[in-house]
Amino acid sequence: VPPCSHADFRQDVPHSISFTAWQKAGHDRNSTIAPLTLKETATTFVLPINSPALESGFRLYDWSVCGPRP
Repeated sequence: VPPCSHADFRQDVPHSISFTAWQKAGHDRNSTIAPLTLKETATTFVLPINSPALESGFRLYDWSVCGPRP
């Protein structure tokens, strides 16, 4: 019976690596890890103007345009 080649059972494959090592392997080159720093209320949340999410192009959805309207 040949040995199992699945990564979970191979000894030469790391089971976890750091994000830096992951990027050095060529993955997620444009990714950023940063705190979200949002302000949350019972009905919404607000990202501060200097949020890394906004700097990367994330835009909040305008929920006033969805759902039933008169």
